[in-house]
Amino acid sequence: SDREEQPQIYNEFIIRYSWVNPDPPKGTLDGRGSDIDGWIQRDLDKSTLCYFSRREVDVFTLHNDNTGSEYGQVDGKTLKEATEIITINSKQSGLYELSMVGYRVPSYCSPALVEVTIEKVSPYKLIHKTVVEVTDRLEVPIASFEVDDDGNVENLITQEEMLNKLWRN
Repeated sequence: SDREEQPQIYNEFIIRYSWVNPDPPKGTLDGRGSDIDGWIQRDLDKSTLCYFSRREVDVFTLHNDNTGSEYGQVDGKTLKEATEIITINSKQSGLYELSMVGYRVPSYCSPALVEVTIEKVSPYKLIHKTVVEVTDRLEVPIASFEVDDDGNVENLITQEEMLNKLWRN
């Protein structure tokens, strides 16, 4: 056949985080809502750090960066929930660290309740799911975990006091 074989492209892990922005009070000058950012890196190496201004780096891709309450519409109705997704695109062993950063969380949105889910794609496995409170200009470390050579997750740590901060350090 003349058809070329297409490469199999898929993600190893999906990290999804979302939050709801309330309607701003009447008279609010900046009604854009919260802008929460995910930060992720591998092997304690800043050159692998993926976030809103480095959206495709190392094994990571940040697929969307919601910067406020204009998240689009479905069937003419404005979406209230903002969702961002980071994928880990290859089975690369190492230590992974994930944080949420309140890039902008106005007082009427504070704290933003952010649901964070880390999933392994194939075979499917829920690695971690949590809801955290994120406030303006502060970082909340979510998890660190190791991926072995076969793509298995081990040594998941979710206690904030045991995690590193990635932003501003």
